[in-house]
Amino acid sequence: MITVILKTKKMIRIKNYKASAIVSTIIILSVVLTTVLSLILVSNIGRNVSSSSNESLVAYQRADMGVEKTLAAIVKGYSAPNNLSTPVTSGSWDDVGVCDASSGKIKKDNLYTIQLMKRINPVTSPDLENVACNKAGLKFSEIILVKAVGIVPGKTQRAISAVVPVPVAP
Repeated sequence: MITVILKTKKMIRIKNYKASAIVSTIIILSVVLTTVLSLILVSNIGRNVSSSSNESLVAYQRADMGVEKTLAAIVKGYSAPNNLSTPVTSGSWDDVGVCDASSGKIKKDNLYTIQLMKRINPVTSPDLENVACNKAGLKFSEIILVKAVGIVPGKTQRAISAVVPVPVAP
């Protein structure tokens, strides 16, 4: 009879060890799972930030390209340093984009949009106003500022502006 009781106590002890091993394993697996899920979350956040930063950079580069092409067209439109009264013609913006008659802005596919600006009154006011790219009688020398918005369709837009250089007569 004593032997049977001892075997039963050993069996109870072994069962207790098995239960604690299962609980320990579950705790360790929970910690590992939490760590792995945290790493996945941090990795996804980093990827999203990187993607957003890349889209922002592309939009900025597109805006910069629009400004550079517009400035080149304006300087080309001066035709000579002594001739600042050259009027804008219908083909002046061909290298830059298409002059949208409804908005007065120059548009290039889904890359950028350009807004030209001039002084309201060159003598009395430093304030600027938007000017349509197809405005009759507009002279290249009247354009003071070029604003460009670079576009990554459906995602990001970046805007920059540049002052138009005026050539100095020799």
